[in-house]
Amino acid sequence: MEEGDGPSIQEHFGWFYTLHHLAKDGGILRLTGEKDVTKVNFVTMLNWLSLDMDLVKEENKRQKQILNQYKRK
Repeated sequence: MEEGDGPSIQEHFGWFYTLHHLAKDGGILRLTGEKDVTKVNFVTMLNWLSLDMDLVKEENKRQKQILNQYKRK
């Protein structure tokens, strides 16, 4: 599905997607020591999601820089 073809997966599933994303790979659970995502402090969840978004943005930025270098050659 391309942009503009309907809601994104995040929009479609809302908080369910967010909880799935937090539980995926158990990263936040290992960090906090909790056994259940719903027990993690809300502020900690927001910080974790913010960090994850920043990491994705940085990776996309690096990929664009690499692509631009190849386009110049």
